[in-house]
Amino acid sequence: MFDKEKIDLELLKYAINEILSSLLKSGKRFIPLEHDYYWEINENELYKPEQDVKEITLGQLHDDWDFVNALIQDMKNDISDNSVRCPIMLMHVWPLLRYIYHKEVLRLDKA
Repeated sequence: MFDKEKIDLELLKYAINEILSSLLKSGKRFIPLEHDYYWEINENELYKPEQDVKEITLGQLHDDWDFVNALIQDMKNDISDNSVRCPIMLMHVWPLLRYIYHKEVLRLDKA
């Protein structure tokens, strides 16, 4: 049963897999990284829209992809225990997913 007060990770995983599968089925295996830097709002301010943002920093897509790729290689080679490292990688996966959304769904820069 759906509970909007809790995120069901199994359902979220299913949704993400389906979304990525649909992109793959449409022939989109590789998404060119045509941009590198993006704006990032401090996590302490991100979920407080009633307050003005005081700190905006830069993130870097190429760095995010490097971190995710390093994790993938370690997992393939069974190099380290990833039980702690995997959840932290969400901070690098999210900007990549957001970029794919902007490039492939909103089609930014394709006007």
